[in-house]
Amino acid sequence: MQGSRKHTRRFLKLFLIMAVLIGIGAVIVMFLEYRRLSGHPEYILSDVAPNAELTIRNLNHTATKEGVTEWRLHAEEAQYRGNEKTAQLRNLSVTFYMPEGEEINLSAERGQLDTETNNLALEGNIRIRRGPLMMTTERMHYSHQQRVIRSESPVKLSAKKITLTADLMIYDILERRIMFEGNVHGTLQGIFSI
Repeated sequence: MQGSRKHTRRFLKLFLIMAVLIGIGAVIVMFLEYRRLSGHPEYILSDVAPNAELTIRNLNHTATKEGVTEWRLHAEEAQYRGNEKTAQLRNLSVTFYMPEGEEINLSAERGQLDTETNNLALEGNIRIRRGPLMMTTERMHYSHQQRVIRSESPVKLSAKKITLTADLMIYDILERRIMFEGNVHGTLQGIFSI
């Protein structure tokens, strides 16, 4: 009896030691795989089938060029479509960063991000704020390569003593120039003396 108990205890100890070592090995393998994937999120997206959809809550996206942040996007929800290389966005905000440190803030109800070009198409209650200027419209497009915002519906610009409306607007972010076209009407209060 004594011999079989010793043998059983020894077998149990050996079994427990092996189970612990296998468990530690599995944890190490999982940790290394997690680190590999978290360092390269494109591996995760490349495993998604081309026609699959992926929904992301609280998406944050940063567009950089030569190490300089050009803009940041936040959306409450994004639906990524692998075959279209687009993300449908809901309740989004974008901050454009100017070379001088100034910021342009934009918000919209809905949008579409082209994940290859970083171009944006936006709709619904769009607000663009740069310093004291506020522009509102319902549809617009942002060309990332040109860094130009184009309204595709009537636009209203307002500031402390300025109100201006037009059918279309083109805002060249880098040149700091806004052009208005079609049915341009405006009011300038107290800026000029005649």
